[in-house]
Amino acid sequence: MGVLLFVLGCRQVAAPAGIGQSSFRFIERPEAEVSKATNVTVVEPKIGEFYRDATPVLPLVMPIYPPRALAAKVGLTVIGVRVTVNKEGRVTDVGPSLVAVSILTKFGAEFQEAVRAAVSRWRFSPAEMYHAELVTPPGGEPYRRIVDQENVDASFDLAFTFTATGEVRNAMPGR
Repeated sequence: MGVLLFVLGCRQVAAPAGIGQSSFRFIERPEAEVSKATNVTVVEPKIGEFYRDATPVLPLVMPIYPPRALAAKVGLTVIGVRVTVNKEGRVTDVGPSLVAVSILTKFGAEFQEAVRAAVSRWRFSPAEMYHAELVTPPGGEPYRRIVDQENVDASFDLAFTFTATGEVRNAMPGR
């Protein structure tokens, strides 16, 4: 039976029977984005910077449960990774996470390689740093306005949950 899961803009399609399935969740959340406006008086220039994290571009290639581990009926396995994305939105590194806990088995290297192989193919809208100033519209209240923006490198932690039964767990809560 095929299952299609939509989670806050991300899509995961169930793997064929006997292959197993995986899911992931982001460990850190980005700060809120600030809106732009025109026709205002600058009260205080360059009051701060605001960050928008890199966001995945669909579709995402999900890791596949390693066939040898599936045959050995390893069951539930969690792999935590630290992902680095460059200014162009390309993954430049997938390494071990110091934040996301990994539950490893004797097939740990195979699970980690499955995650690295899949995530390395992901593409992102690059992370952005916004520079803001305090402005006042005619007859209005002061607020922050974006004066410029630049793409920046980003790093974040992901936790992948593999289940031999095809059940999806821990899929990006809060994001």
